[in-house]
Amino acid sequence: MIPEDLSPLAAAAFARNFAALWGAGDSAGLATLFLPDGECLTVTGAEALGRDAVEAALAADLDGMLRGSRLVTGRTRVRNLNNELLLQQRYVLSGLVDQDGQDLGRHGLAMSALLIPSLEGLRALSVVLVPLELG
Repeated sequence: MIPEDLSPLAAAAFARNFAALWGAGDSAGLATLFLPDGECLTVTGAEALGRDAVEAALAADLDGMLRGSRLVTGRTRVRNLNNELLLQQRYVLSGLVDQDGQDLGRHGLAMSALLIPSLEGLRALSVVLVPLELG
């Protein structure tokens, strides 16, 4: 294990990478951020267990009601839990449109992720995405 993998900077880089892949609509890329047995509770409430299921659930969201959405990183909190990191990331979610093409404005999104160092860098064992009110 490389100690810098457990730094707050590494966790913040994970959060930025997540946002970039989200904005690109790259569900396959997002899935690579998870461990093979990782799990995700998506914004729309889908529960995905395992990397393949995570990719499918995120693809359904990003190809569906969240198509074209973007994430901008906000406040980041990181806690070191010995050999793991707990990342709490706030995002601003924008780019959502209704069926008539009207902009739905900006919304808050919180991500809570348990990150584990691996040979590929930090990978998520668990991610929970929760929509928030902006305020």
